[in-house]
Amino acid sequence: MATHDVSIRGIQQGDEKKLLEMMYALQSHLERSNPRIWRITDEGRRQILEQVKGAIRSDGKLLVAEIGGKTVGFAAARVSKRADFKPATVGFIERVFMCEEHRRRGIATQLVHAICDYFTENGVEEVNLQYVRGNREAEGFWGSLGFTPVLETASTDLDGLLYKIHSEYVFSCF
Repeated sequence: MATHDVSIRGIQQGDEKKLLEMMYALQSHLERSNPRIWRITDEGRRQILEQVKGAIRSDGKLLVAEIGGKTVGFAAARVSKRADFKPATVGFIERVFMCEEHRRRGIATQLVHAICDYFTENGVEEVNLQYVRGNREAEGFWGSLGFTPVLETASTDLDGLLYKIHSEYVFSCF
């Protein structure tokens, strides 16, 4: 299917169910990409619906991509203005998701382009996002658009950290 068959529009009432399905699919994809990321709980799944409803009313931008009236992807973004750092106006791409059968067709790029229009309207100076390490699709996609990692997030469990600290302390005493 050609990318000109794609329609990009703002989220509307009635989109909640499909958006919810895609958000669940995104979370599952992330958990498969990297088993170290936080796992969503049943309560978290319930809260996603509230996030979807909030996004519809939000000052941010939530867009969906459709082909023939069928929703195939979405993108969410927001703008942050601040006086304590430069750049002062930063655009954050919160989430981008494409249904698997519609990936690698340029549709996500169209969604990001529409987000860029929103950023331009709001005077954004820099665009930031986060993606899960090990999510090869995201790493390739965002890298192809010029994004480079700036900040690394690392994790460990508390017991392992305490063991390492204790071991270091014991060995440093010799």
